[in-house]
Amino acid sequence: IILAIVSVIVVIFMLVAILPTFLSMFEGSGVDLPVPTLFLLSISNGVRHYWHLILLFLTVFVYLIYKYLNTEKGRRKFDEIKLKIPIVRSTAINISTSRFARTLSTLLTSGIPLLPAMDIVSKIVGNQVVADGILSVKEDLHKGYDLAGPIQRLELFPPMVHSMIRIGEESGTLDDVLVRTADFYDDEVDLAIQKMTTMLEPLMIIAMAAVIGFFVIALYLPMIDMMQTI
Repeated sequence: IILAIVSVIVVIFMLVAILPTFLSMFEGSGVDLPVPTLFLLSISNGVRHYWHLILLFLTVFVYLIYKYLNTEKGRRKFDEIKLKIPIVRSTAINISTSRFARTLSTLLTSGIPLLPAMDIVSKIVGNQVVADGILSVKEDLHKGYDLAGPIQRLELFPPMVHSMIRIGEESGTLDDVLVRTADFYDDEVDLAIQKMTTMLEPLMIIAMAAVIGFFVIALYLPMIDMMQTI
């Protein structure tokens, strides 16, 4: 977040404060400006003269996205997108798996029957797609199926989950097995988030360097042309 804020501040400062100082020099030189420089100058002029419209547009856009994500359709669409992104998918699935296993174990240990427990768990997993899948599993339980089979057919949870559930159902220790499963996936989530954070920091630094490098190149190209003309 700090890197992102710094990047935005640097870009805005260069567009508003740095580029206009070069504008008069470029206009008086009579040199044809390259495309990158013209592109930056047009953005600079837009930010300086229409910043209030840009700010209004961004505010309205963020508000509409926020309202859409608070609808059932918006939440489901966002959760579907998360499950399609390779790196994010595994982390989101592991988080939902951990919440599913730990919450269900707690409810069963407290004496709540499996069917009402599935309703409660569907509201805890934090992903609408997974929640809908859990409710479909509940319908299979109504028809007399065990828990492991429908969980396996759901194809949302990792393969180890239905295997552990089957072991727990056969041995009569489902709540204990679910706790062990939740502990395992908690560790997996911590490791995945640590890896993502480790990867994200250098990627953001590279992106920030690329943006600033583009600014520098766009400013130096016309200066080189001016020197050659002189």
